Amino acid sequence: MGKASSCGIGNVAKNFFLFLCTLFLFFLFSEGAIRVFGLNYSQYIRHPVVRGEPLLHDRDEALGWILRPGRFVWKEPMPGIDDLVFSVGEDRRRVTEDQKSGDLPSVAIIGGSTIFGFGLSDEQTLPWKLRERLENFQVLNLGVSGYGTYQSWLSLRRLIEENKKTVKVVLYGFFENHESRNVADFSWQKSLYLVNPVLNQNPLVIPFVSLNSKGAIIRREPESYSLSPFTKVSKLWRMVEDSAQKITKYRMPYAEQTTLSLIEAVSEYCLRRGIKFVVMNMHMPDSKKFERYNAFLTTKNIPFIDMRVSEVDIEKWKLKYDITDHLGEEAQNFWVEKLLASGVLDVSPN
Repeated sequence: MGKASSCGIGNVAKNFFLFLCTLFLFFLFSEGAIRVFGLNYSQYIRHPVVRGEPLLHDRDEALGWILRPGRFVWKEPMPGIDDLVFSVGEDRRRVTEDQKSGDLPSVAIIGGSTIFGFGLSDEQTLPWKLRERLENFQVLNLGVSGYGTYQSWLSLRRLIEENKKTVKVVLYGFFENHESRNVADFSWQKSLYLVNPVLNQNPLVIPFVSLNSKGAIIRREPESYSLSPFTKVSKLWRMVEDSAQKITKYRMPYAEQTTLSLIEAVSEYCLRRGIKFVVMNMHMPDSKKFERYNAFLTTKNIPFIDMRVSEVDIEKWKLKYDITDHLGEEAQNFWVEKLLASGVLDVSPN
């Protein structure tokens, strides 16, 4: 009996050892195959800092990141292109005028990199150009690269509730890619992770929201895409961790509905404070989705403007030195004319 028991234990130990050896060999084979065939998880964004772009952001616990005060110069982005100047005030907003009265009521423009004016000097941006055309209003540029609807709303709330600014109109520059940002989808988290090592030592957290079963907005704890130190040693383990996060953080199926609910919430927030809220639909190539958004905004009595640029003009107006296809000064002029012609800014400053 004792001998049989010993043999059984020995077989178990032998089988376990064989399992570990097989697992180890599988790991070595897989790791080797990944390295030989050049499989790589870094498929998203190459940070433009390598091309001389200045660092413009600081970390922020509530918003994720905010603008850094100062005057920044992007030296000759490409041969034949003049230096670009980015001026950010102590209020952490991009400057829209040299010196104007702080007592004037404001038009606040919220959104991402297009509103901020990525790749453009101060005087080339949409908010600056709009300020030149408005006599009785300040124009506040609340645009920050990477913001979607939710972060834009948080920034607006900080302006109104903490800085006590008198805002008469809020213009929201909406792009379709704001949907993935609002829900912190895996694709957006990962792209920011690949940007972030140049900017911060720690992962960049993203504020986001979801909807409950009744369709109400739920504010979630900020998240970030992150990898363990072992991924620097093993590409196989890097792929395992990457795949696990892709599975658990894929949220695009409900990103559109979440974004619509956010837009409605921002509109209601402004309405309660006597502020006119206008959606500027600046990019949405999917015509059916464009119709859904317009139908929703119409039903909710939220003013909106179709400010999409034609595909022909997009190709003509792309910044040649920008790998993310932002548009140049011609597009800013186009948007300003669209805004002024729409009549949404025909409001009394009093």
